[in-house]
Amino acid sequence: MTLARRHIILAGLFAGALALSACASSGSAPDASPDTPTTFSAYSSLNTLDPLLSDTIQNDVVGDLLYDSIIDYDSDSEIVPRVATEWAISDDFTQVDLVIRDDILFTSGNPLTAADVVYSLDRVKAAGIGAASFLGDYESSVATDDTHVTITLKAPNATFLGALSKIYVVDSAVVEENAGTDFAQAWLAANTAGSGAYTVVDYTQATSVKMTLNPDYWDFDDTRPDTYVLQNFEESAAISTALRGGALNLGALPTRDAVTFDGDPGYAVTTLPSGSGSFVYFNTAAGPTADPKLREAIALAYDYQGHVDTILGGAGTIAKGMLPATSGCVVDQPEKEQDIEKAKALVAEIGAEGTELTLLYQPNLPEHAGAATLLQSNLRDIGINLVLQTTTFPAYTELLNSIDTTPDLAIANDRPRYPDAFVMLNRQFNSSFVGTGVNKGQYSNPEVDALLAEAKTTPDAAARCDILQDVEQILADDVAAMPLANPETTFVSTPDVQDIVFSPVRIWFDPSLIRIG
Repeated sequence: MTLARRHIILAGLFAGALALSACASSGSAPDASPDTPTTFSAYSSLNTLDPLLSDTIQNDVVGDLLYDSIIDYDSDSEIVPRVATEWAISDDFTQVDLVIRDDILFTSGNPLTAADVVYSLDRVKAAGIGAASFLGDYESSVATDDTHVTITLKAPNATFLGALSKIYVVDSAVVEENAGTDFAQAWLAANTAGSGAYTVVDYTQATSVKMTLNPDYWDFDDTRPDTYVLQNFEESAAISTALRGGALNLGALPTRDAVTFDGDPGYAVTTLPSGSGSFVYFNTAAGPTADPKLREAIALAYDYQGHVDTILGGAGTIAKGMLPATSGCVVDQPEKEQDIEKAKALVAEIGAEGTELTLLYQPNLPEHAGAATLLQSNLRDIGINLVLQTTTFPAYTELLNSIDTTPDLAIANDRPRYPDAFVMLNRQFNSSFVGTGVNKGQYSNPEVDALLAEAKTTPDAAARCDILQDVEQILADDVAAMPLANPETTFVSTPDVQDIVFSPVRIWFDPSLIRIG
């Protein structure tokens, strides 16, 4: 294996493009320099290295490479060991016992012990942001020795174990030295204290992070790329150009761009199932969109088929409900259809002609930009004036910390952060998350809250699914959000990139599983 094949650049990962840079082994793809790193490019810029914010896709991908989570999921959505090798849950779902590996070293050289797991859990709870949204029932934990942790929950939670896949273990000694007054958030924004397969070589906020293989990793595999670089590419066209020029060897591209590589022996095209859905989120708590009839009119006006055919180039399906197609427990509802006349009648009924609304979207995401323009045109046809406003994902989530600053509408992609439909429905629609940046529509419904509480304590998976489907039906009837589509993801790579496999806990696939061969 040549040196050039051991470096990967990951491009456009978070917005629909991911890339690795290395040389091609055959066909027309140009050779790359032996010093070319493997690079991820992100349309959505990375603003921190802190694994506390694993609830966002950008940070979760970096966290997966730099840290170890307590447990993990395989591609079949089955829980598998990582830091914890064994686990046991009490009959009343209020206690979780973990057995911790004894052969993991942090990059500082400190051994990872049960005390670091406890520290990491307590840090997330104390900070109260990011991954804290997964630990709502976490009360405390204790290390009974170096390899055993007992977690106590403040209320029964049959779904809690999966949340540990979003908790990355930090080096407690190093983090505590730099804790300051913000639980080390400022320090960890640009520094690391992990035990992952990679370590940081260079980081420029919102631009790039360069990582190199950790030779002391407990699960070391020399077929991993020697170097990863996560880099911000603003447009899919730039990904295509970089692939053609040899600067990248893996990119996730819109179908209209990916098809240009079909039949070229220097590239392989891989399509993965939709792990996420695209949504319009309404401010359901304030402003004109607090009226469910206006939300229904907007949803009826949208050209869903046009979204799939034109914006996605046929690479996806029309959304059926509030959960992506791969999440399980999806209510079998008819596909959304446009009905302009019914939308007009609703607008007339509530006297909403001439209403002006603002929609926020990320212009560097092709699907979002296309959907914003399409919705603006569709709403014009029913007498609604939609003002489009560009944003970044960090700026958008900041607005969600208050009902008053939440936009009328915003386009976002969402998926369960781990394979449990309860997780996504609870985060997005439980009223306890109003004003926290998690419940994007500031949605509140006591009936939904009660059903979610029931689902959380229901041990039988089939029975829990039935409850969650009842939640989905209420949300659909209330037009709590506007599901648009389930987009597929198409990757273009050089033939030496291996193991691009769908992951139920990452945005598309687990970057730590990529191999070069």
